[in-house]
Amino acid sequence: MKAKFRALRYKYRADFLEFYSEFTYLAMEAKIPEEDWREELFERLPDSIAKLALPCFLDDTRTFDEFVTHCSRTTSTIDTIEKNKDARTSARSGTGGGGTPSTSRGGTGTPARTPSTGRTASKTPALDATARSKLFTEGKCFTCQETGHMSRDCPKKPTQAVSQLKILERKENDEEEPEKDAA
Repeated sequence: MKAKFRALRYKYRADFLEFYSEFTYLAMEAKIPEEDWREELFERLPDSIAKLALPCFLDDTRTFDEFVTHCSRTTSTIDTIEKNKDARTSARSGTGGGGTPSTSRGGTGTPARTPSTGRTASKTPALDATARSKLFTEGKCFTCQETGHMSRDCPKKPTQAVSQLKILERKENDEEEPEKDAA
């Protein structure tokens, strides 16, 4: 069983959770101490993913589960980028789906644009390609520039629910004002 564990490697663009499931099974069967699992997992990542996971791997304040989550999100993001690149390539060459290529956020079609600027609507300041690349390489959020999550999961990013709540509060305040004026 130790030989199978030692031979295990994450294959680029494979399902990370399937790999992780096999990793934990073989690690337990091979009686690898759990305190060694973080390093063992890191050693089984391809260089391209290991480079992106390195800041999280070196952060001693992160738990093993947080490291696994970071690796899973990293591989998922890379897979999404590659799929979108493949879709754009096949759309340009005339082969494939025939529809509109997906956006980088995983949706379909073109993202909403603001009428005044023509830029994609966003509440976060625009980052240039160099800054985005640096943050991505360091495994940091594009919104708050901290590690541990991606922009879509950023705790500092105002959510749509919060925006809707503010709208409802304004409506309630507007409805209460006429009552005050009538009194």
